[in-house]
Amino acid sequence: MNVKPGDGLTLLAVTSDGALNGIDVQVVGVVNTGFKEMDDRYLRITLPSAQRLLQSNRVTNLVVGLDQTENTDLVASELTPSLRGQPQQLVLKKWIDLASYYKQVRSLFSTIFIFLGVIVFFMVLMSSVNTLLMTMFERTAKSAPCWPWARPARDHVLFILEPSCSAF
Repeated sequence: MNVKPGDGLTLLAVTSDGALNGIDVQVVGVVNTGFKEMDDRYLRITLPSAQRLLQSNRVTNLVVGLDQTENTDLVASELTPSLRGQPQQLVLKKWIDLASYYKQVRSLFSTIFIFLGVIVFFMVLMSSVNTLLMTMFERTAKSAPCWPWARPARDHVLFILEPSCSAF
């Protein structure tokens, strides 16, 4: 909208009766959420101004902003007892219960990271197996002339496996 603090705007809304109403407001600040779709529709307004715009004293949603996400459960447990016994039915919902987009993105990223982790694991496994097998085959070829000597089979096995075991 190319507005800046100090600009005047006229907000239009449909009231609960279906009538069109408008109020003049002054822009106090501009917020960039990082999501264009949200930036195009996001409006923060004081409660009295919103009630005047909608011509209603009702409050259908109340959002509580927290300084730390980790405090969500603590604040919810403190607010829940105060909501009981109110004349109207009030429901407390945590942000994670309402954030389906967040859950979907987190699930997608988890799947991607697991998939890439499996690929990296198999790459490391295959390269290690390749290195160990190459070492064993080279040692076997070098020890082939020694097979006829009267040495126990255990010595030949140890000769082949010794470089592989020393890596660990």
